[in-house]
Amino acid sequence: MNKPSISVIVPTFNRPLYLQQCLDSLAKQSADPRSFEVIVVNDGGTDVSAVVQAYASPTGIRLIDQPNAGPAAARNHGARLASGEFLAFLDDDCTPLPDWISSIQIHANAGILIGGTVINRLEHNLYAEVCQTLIDYLYIHLAGSSDLFFTSNNLVIARDDFQRIGGFDTGFRTSAGEDRELCIRAERRGLSLIHIPDIRIGHSHDMDLLHFMRLHTKYGRATHTYREALAKLPPARLKAPSGFYRRLLSYPFRARLRSAPGQSALLALSQACTFWGYLIERYGSRT
Repeated sequence: MNKPSISVIVPTFNRPLYLQQCLDSLAKQSADPRSFEVIVVNDGGTDVSAVVQAYASPTGIRLIDQPNAGPAAARNHGARLASGEFLAFLDDDCTPLPDWISSIQIHANAGILIGGTVINRLEHNLYAEVCQTLIDYLYIHLAGSSDLFFTSNNLVIARDDFQRIGGFDTGFRTSAGEDRELCIRAERRGLSLIHIPDIRIGHSHDMDLLHFMRLHTKYGRATHTYREALAKLPPARLKAPSGFYRRLLSYPFRARLRSAPGQSALLALSQACTFWGYLIERYGSRT
């Protein structure tokens, strides 16, 4: 039997219902199911064996259990056991469109790190919409610079390249900052970062105001870890453009997004929470 060309790696932690939806979308891929494998890494969460076994036959799913160590470690664990030439990282609250695997097969190549398109599936939730707006803006604002990064819920890289650059930094213990650091390290070690819009997934991250603020505070705390890691890397070749905050707050209006005033206000709040989280991590770590 031929090895699969793509290994899909899905870290999961205490979200069995989301995982079920994710696996269901993978089972409905238009690509030949023999051309890819799915590796679910349970990062010390609730038992999901029944969820995985329901999909084991048609898509060749494997379940790996590990003590809780964070998504970076979970992805690395899955990558070590992967058989595919290419690794496709996906989060458990994401649902790939039916042509996701086939689009990866068209575009994946050695020497490049691919970021796909993420579509917010919770259009009724303004907080989820703003989180996606922020990512969309970052992809546009950082394009062509050495600071460009892609989120780890839709990321593709050759397995050999992933191993060569050392995988995800397990110093990031939560789902924040580890994807940014990986992309920056990949670029500065010779890989090209390319955004492929056709590689599409849906993302369902339900949240309220408190969750939104906690999430961006967590991002701020991870920024401190990221900056420490960045200091160990070769210097950037192409700096990110200036005017980040001014362009960010005006982006919902320029892009004519739904609820632009509310989105702009929440984007400002997200950056205030991020800055607060950074201060907590930087100065709290000295006590």
